[in-house]
Amino acid sequence: MNVTIVKTLFSASLLYVTSFANAGLILDWEIDGGGKTTISEVLLGEWEAKYNNKSSFSGDWIISTTAQENGNFTFDWSLFGHHSWYRSQLTLTAFSSGMSELLYQDSNAFNLSDTYTFNNLQTNEVFGFKIHGSHYDSSKIMRGTMNISQVPEPSGILLISLCIIGLTYRKLKK
Repeated sequence: MNVTIVKTLFSASLLYVTSFANAGLILDWEIDGGGKTTISEVLLGEWEAKYNNKSSFSGDWIISTTAQENGNFTFDWSLFGHHSWYRSQLTLTAFSSGMSELLYQDSNAFNLSDTYTFNNLQTNEVFGFKIHGSHYDSSKIMRGTMNISQVPEPSGILLISLCIIGLTYRKLKK
């Protein structure tokens, strides 16, 4: 492979990582709520939050973080789990200061995934997801896992596309 091509691809990769960081990479997520809760970063920009409440007929969990700069922040998310059997309920809401949007409301076992964009956030604004669950049976099972991964800003994808187009043009020109 041509040394120029390798250098250009390396530069494009570096620009991509830089654009991801400049897009306001979220550094830390928290989970708060009843029962046992854990949260961990599984990869750069990918988080896994778990809750397990075996002692109640209802529970609320807030998975939140803080914007590092002004802008829009997009996340792929998935939520799976089980809130017992009889008259069970799950409500998932996205929130930020002064805003709350219902994403899902249903019952029993769930396996969901989607992408959500928090628009026009200000530096130090707290935002995230709220989970509410309830049921009316004696098993008291309320557990779930939410995976959240930040989607890079389109500018990073655009940079890589431009580099590939430039390489192709340069190769065809020769």
